[in-house]
Amino acid sequence: MIGWLLSTKIGRALSGAAAILVAILTFGAVQRREGEKLNEAKRIRDDAKKREKADEAANDLRGADRDELNNRLHDNNRRW
Repeated sequence: MIGWLLSTKIGRALSGAAAILVAILTFGAVQRREGEKLNEAKRIRDDAKKREKADEAANDLRGADRDELNNRLHDNNRRW
């Protein structure tokens, strides 16, 4: 089998085509993995930003008294 691939023109052509196909598929798999890593890193950054905003909002509410919170809610309802 290997002798046939190396000794005939068709065998060499098929071997070359198979090698190119493997290279293309490998390149595509590598690119897909890199894209997944970038998306995961972006998702982690976005989650961290959301957590930071939520922590800031929670800290704002901790120090406020009830009247102030009611006034904020009332003002926000008028905006909608």
